[in-house]
Amino acid sequence: MSVSRGKRGNRSIREKLKAGTGNSLTHAVIKATDSSGMAPKYKHIEALLSFTFTSNIPNNEVANALIERTQEKTWIPVLKAMTCIHRLIRDGSKDFFLYLSQLPVVFNLSSFSDMSSAEGPVLSSYIKSYNGYLNQKVKLFDKMQFDYCHASAADEVAKLATDEPARLFKGLNKILMQMDWILNMVGDDSIVSTLGNMVVRESGGYLFKDIMKLWLCANTASVNLLERFFKLNEEQAKEGLRLMETFFNHCKRVDKFVQVCTVVGCSEGKEIPPTGENLVRVLPALRAHVKKGTLTERYTERTVKSNNSNSNNNSNNNSSRSQDPLLSQANSKGAAPTPTKKKKRPTQSSADPFDPRSTPTTNDPFATDPFANPNQNEPVDLAANPQNPFL
Repeated sequence: MSVSRGKRGNRSIREKLKAGTGNSLTHAVIKATDSSGMAPKYKHIEALLSFTFTSNIPNNEVANALIERTQEKTWIPVLKAMTCIHRLIRDGSKDFFLYLSQLPVVFNLSSFSDMSSAEGPVLSSYIKSYNGYLNQKVKLFDKMQFDYCHASAADEVAKLATDEPARLFKGLNKILMQMDWILNMVGDDSIVSTLGNMVVRESGGYLFKDIMKLWLCANTASVNLLERFFKLNEEQAKEGLRLMETFFNHCKRVDKFVQVCTVVGCSEGKEIPPTGENLVRVLPALRAHVKKGTLTERYTERTVKSNNSNSNNNSNNNSSRSQDPLLSQANSKGAAPTPTKKKKRPTQSSADPFDPRSTPTTNDPFATDPFANPNQNEPVDLAANPQNPFL
């Protein structure tokens, strides 16, 4: 759907009167957010930026004056006011960002609708998406107390190159989440077609700057993660691989958005090379490392279970031994049990039965002569022996 590029000199009479009679803040706000189809002028944006750094005009007055312009009925002043606020939360004072983060809701445009022109419905959808992105950005700033896209976040960006895994994962998650917000917003073809409009192109340029700054932060964090990856434990390696795969998928979507911005002129003439070339080369190695670690973990679990089973068997054997009364008695006395000796069978004597000088040492009845005379020196009287069977 083609969108008209707008013409000069469409500022309403009410806007002209208010800009001429108001103070310097009102004048700058009306000039920057008028109903003309032209993008806000650089000098009016610079005036608003300077107000956020001076003490003459409080930041809350600057913010409220711009938020008030988002309550208009037509899409041009509303989108211009949102674009100005987007610029101020990128390059303005951090106190301005802090004031916005304390508000319950910055923009309440989720139901915005402009049917007064042919391009109104499409740009109303764009404004609602833009409204969601800026609100989420402010809420995240309230939690983190800094924004990676802000000019003062150089120190936080530098920390991504040296952070430990726990802090690194947390920061990279936040960065990828913000990239996802932008990519979902510009993923609709009907919204992308509106980037040719001069007013929409201005906001598209800030979205382009945000996505490239976030990509730079994610790339810095990914380099740090790759240096640590093969030293991480199993759980950290899995989380690191998930983040790297998410970043790779975002890079493919970023390349498409960069192509569109280059065509419509949002990229400021910068040639951006493909953002995911290096990740294509390293992801297979990361996946193989995590898979190898998973197999090793499974093997270790099986080994531990086997060792536990053996130890249980040994403990059962020890418990059966402990039921032996001799072992129990010995253990109760604190001494080792004495093994029971087996009785040896009696053995025959080595004495010679035919040697009169040898003395039998066994109970063999045939080892002694029943007819022998105990008095060997006296003669034997066979007739006097009443037990002689031959008499």
